[in-house]
Amino acid sequence: MTHWRACMIAFGGLAATVAASSVAGKAQTTQPAAAIAGDEEAGREYYAEDCRSCHSGAIAPTLKGLAGRGIAAVPGYTYSAGLKAKAGKSWNAKELNAFLADPRSYAAGSKMVMKVEDPQKRADIVAYLQTM
Repeated sequence: MTHWRACMIAFGGLAATVAASSVAGKAQTTQPAAAIAGDEEAGREYYAEDCRSCHSGAIAPTLKGLAGRGIAAVPGYTYSAGLKAKAGKSWNAKELNAFLADPRSYAAGSKMVMKVEDPQKRADIVAYLQTM
């Protein structure tokens, strides 16, 4: 399934089914991104392949200026109750790593269905997001 298709399904109400079927039987890890050196250039490539289609501002909130920004803080975007509950925190490497590892466990009801299971890939994406 393409990432674009997963995005569209998430907003069509079938996200839980897709998320459950796409990760069945796979071990999850939330090793801190700080424990793994992230490659900003690799993260840029992953972002272009996996993230940009939804986070262009039309489907999901923009990620520009994400580092240090408050969680659930993009004006005009309707966040899940789970993310709104974390509104007192800011996005940093630890929070981004936890969210990317399993968005729905991090914030119940999250609209994001794509998990980044590979710890190195998460570290790379986090490294790139911190430069946007």
